Amino acid sequence: MEHLRGKYGKHLSKDVVQWGVTVPSIWDDQAKQRMKACMHRAGLLNIGSGDDDQDSSSLPPIVVLEPEAASIYCQQLCKHLNLRADDKFLVVDIGGGTTDILVQAKVDDSNSSLKVREVSRSSGGLCGGTHVDRNFVSFLCSKIGCLERFLVKEVINPPDSGSAVCQGAVALGINKESIMSRIARKTYGIDFSPQFDARLDPPEFMEWVDGIAWCFNRIDIFMHEGSEVEVDYCTKKTYYPLKARQTTMELSLYSSSQKNPRYTTDEGTVLEGTMVVEMSKNLELEKDRKVEVSMFFGRTSIEVKAHGINFGDHKEHCMLPVNMESNWV
Repeated sequence: MEHLRGKYGKHLSKDVVQWGVTVPSIWDDQAKQRMKACMHRAGLLNIGSGDDDQDSSSLPPIVVLEPEAASIYCQQLCKHLNLRADDKFLVVDIGGGTTDILVQAKVDDSNSSLKVREVSRSSGGLCGGTHVDRNFVSFLCSKIGCLERFLVKEVINPPDSGSAVCQGAVALGINKESIMSRIARKTYGIDFSPQFDARLDPPEFMEWVDGIAWCFNRIDIFMHEGSEVEVDYCTKKTYYPLKARQTTMELSLYSSSQKNPRYTTDEGTVLEGTMVVEMSKNLELEKDRKVEVSMFFGRTSIEVKAHGINFGDHKEHCMLPVNMESNWV
């Protein structure tokens, strides 16, 4: 801030600065949310804090994936490559601790356009820095497979590569529309309780409510692992209370490494967070009360919102980075 104030004036405060943070693409959603929480605790953000600290920013933070930032930076400096629509390129971001690998494709023929889409799910691991000389080639082969498909005539090492992620992150913060789509790293869904199916469901998951057998611990899938999804793509589903006088509805977000998990107890399925929707108003509607859940994909992290459609004050409940009730807080 001292540098910025020296350049733009002492009147500049953090309140008008939108902070961005870069993270490896291999980080899961919990790690990304934890980073935002750290920014909040460090005093960079006052969102939801209830104070009027003018030395903190009220603007939402931007989370940028490091290989995407490096990609934008390289495209800006290497326009002589004349990339065309559907040309594919491999981005390898080798840091001190991690290596991120990303395959993207150009969206259009314009040399000035930076719009790209993700071709395959990003990969990588704790193999940066001193590990590179020994393990880099074998790592690429084990993670990508069919490596020959991605061999190129020219390897681009941009000037001032040490600041590529930082400068690319700023460019992405200004041109958010450059990333057109991403590949879902996991399957995401909400736990729900449909009617029990004796042919498929285990008896220990059956529970009788008002004379009807329901199956607990089921997952209602919103997005499948490996799917290409446009940025800000939204899926919506509607849920109803099981009991006529039910006053709250608990909604839990699960992720899974499986493409089609059926139950919250399946291997590789993890609880990401929980929200509670207030349903104490308009009880006369009983089981006809509707709760709409919206899940937003294609961003650098998942966002979930829920609200009552035909009851209460229609207040929206959100799973947000800082105040989300989850297993990493």
